[in-house]
Amino acid sequence: MDDTFTMRLILLLTLFLPAAAQAGLIVTRAEPSVIRMGLGFDGATVTVIGAVTQEVQPDSSISPEIVVVLTGPPHSPVLAKMERTWGIWAASPQQRINFLPSYYAIATSRSPTLEFLRHSRLPARIRLQDKLAYANRPRISEDRISALTSLMQSKGTYAELPGAVTVLDDTLFMAQFALPAGISPGPLQVESFLISGGKVIAADNTALVAVTAALPGRILNFLLENAVLYATALIAATILITWAISAVLTRLFP
Repeated sequence: MDDTFTMRLILLLTLFLPAAAQAGLIVTRAEPSVIRMGLGFDGATVTVIGAVTQEVQPDSSISPEIVVVLTGPPHSPVLAKMERTWGIWAASPQQRINFLPSYYAIATSRSPTLEFLRHSRLPARIRLQDKLAYANRPRISEDRISALTSLMQSKGTYAELPGAVTVLDDTLFMAQFALPAGISPGPLQVESFLISGGKVIAADNTALVAVTAALPGRILNFLLENAVLYATALIAATILITWAISAVLTRLFP
């Protein structure tokens, strides 16, 4: 276990664990809480750190499983099929997909957990397929869902990460997600599930937001941190430009 990672977990745990007793049986936080997408934005890494309170610690002989899901802002695309009518190929709308996340990634603490989720009947909607089945009537066929996930995966907006949740002492956990450059702005939701004995015994959720910035993140942060200096430089530049224009006009039209 990396010492830096361990110290970071312990530090963050001391900051938000006192609120965990009031907030719920499992608590998570995501950083950064705001993702600024400006010029030159090439993606971001979201780090999810969480803790399991002592109240829900299972028997020491049973190791709990932790699942962390990150979903992006939803949209409702329309699936179309190319059909030939009167010798002309055109797109024919087939079905609208309601509440399709623009980004979806699931990370688990153990590799077999994903296979368990595929065949389980958990009431919690963890998998993307379960979320879409709940939000769409009539239900989307498995073939179309498979095609959707394949398309999203090729764009970097769908990921299955077995064993990517790092657990320390069955209490602290961390997962990291790589967001692509083309992610849609809006709120992102983080859901964490504690699974034991084939059941979800605790869950928590938190949120972060991706915003579009007109300037690159570093420049925007610099301007925000040095607002007085920026304003002074802007006023000085305005005066200088005005004087230069006045001098040129005076020479041209004495």
